[in-house]
Amino acid sequence: MYLKFNIKSPGGIRTINMERVNLTLDSNSNFSYCPNVTAGVDRISEVFAVASTVYLAVLSLGITFGNALTVLALWNNSLIYKETYYSILSLAVSDFLIGVVTIPSYIAWLYCSLEDLSNDLCLAIIASSLFLTVASILNLLLVGTERFMAVCFPMMHLKIRAQRATFLVCICSVWVCSLIATLLSMLAADPDFETCAYYDIFDETFLVTTIASGVFLPLILLLVMYACIHCKIQTHYRFVSRSSKKSRSSSVQSLEVARIKASFKSSKTMALVVACFALCWGPLFITMLLRSVCQWCRLPWVANEVILLLGFTNSFLNPIIYSLRHKTARTYVNRILYTPCHF
Repeated sequence: MYLKFNIKSPGGIRTINMERVNLTLDSNSNFSYCPNVTAGVDRISEVFAVASTVYLAVLSLGITFGNALTVLALWNNSLIYKETYYSILSLAVSDFLIGVVTIPSYIAWLYCSLEDLSNDLCLAIIASSLFLTVASILNLLLVGTERFMAVCFPMMHLKIRAQRATFLVCICSVWVCSLIATLLSMLAADPDFETCAYYDIFDETFLVTTIASGVFLPLILLLVMYACIHCKIQTHYRFVSRSSKKSRSSSVQSLEVARIKASFKSSKTMALVVACFALCWGPLFITMLLRSVCQWCRLPWVANEVILLLGFTNSFLNPIIYSLRHKTARTYVNRILYTPCHF
């Protein structure tokens, strides 16, 4: 037979499990059970909880430190005077808050024994995750739109770029929209939830609608914009290369080729950031979507926890991409790391 019991697993997303127990009949015709499988699962869950806690603690420190360096590198550098880097700075701030707020709250929830406090922590974790995830998606969409305008509509981009207030309004709008979306989601949440899970707190229709319109639609738009950027840059590069071969004076063409390469490198860097976000958070959103439309589509609890940890890892990878791809940011980060007196 099967026994239903509750486990507070490391991911907190799957807390109810069904395990097989062996029943034996004694001389007094009383039933007794031997929970061999249950004990094994408990041991695996305990080991995985310790391992995931250590990983989350190291990840939180890495996210906090890496994104703090990124913010310092952008803020104390001439790059910040380029309006196009405001959105990158905003994205680094959202990643920084994940390491400072979301992951420590998640670790505290794992070891919280009070039921009322555990529910409050669960709602706080989900609210902060929603807020910062929406902010990250909107920041990525803003960066992609800016790159698309710069490459495909350069004259219009120059007019917009001349007004620094426009970029500041866009950044503020990202955070305000994220806050409004989070508050509306919390109003739609079920206060009488039993498990700390998105599919248990929110209605299935609400989850399907929000994931499709708030996650997959922006990612599709970003994919289309970066495909257009790549085609536009390749076409312009071939045109300039052919023109430089026909013309004797190629100094202007050489400068144009260098500008095209710099623009392509910047666009490729942000495309890598978007791809990293999709690979890290995509499995979690797909799992939530499948669980919402199919009650029998369930993964093993270990797979669910690994998928959740993979989503948190995205905030750690972004500053690595910035440091490896951007020479100025890499130089400033190295200066901070190797000269502590610089602070």
